[in-house]
Amino acid sequence: MPRYLDEGAIARALVQDCVLEVSTFLTPLETGMMGKSDHDQLQFAVSRTRGLYTFNVGDFCRLHTEYLEAEKIHAGIVVVPRQ
Repeated sequence: MPRYLDEGAIARALVQDCVLEVSTFLTPLETGMMGKSDHDQLQFAVSRTRGLYTFNVGDFCRLHTEYLEAEKIHAGIVVVPRQ
């Protein structure tokens, strides 16, 4: 599945840990989405049928709930708690 990463730090962490290959994801820097809202980040991922990876647990859990309540779909949101 193509992936979209909410922030650069998670991209570096996942690639460094060999969880993802560099070619399988996009970042906000590459797509001109730097500084956009969480809602906009999710909309971008949805518009390109990409799963979204993020460290932002609270906001993206809330957005996921809003999507469910509005009967909208997305390609998935993977929230990774910072350690």
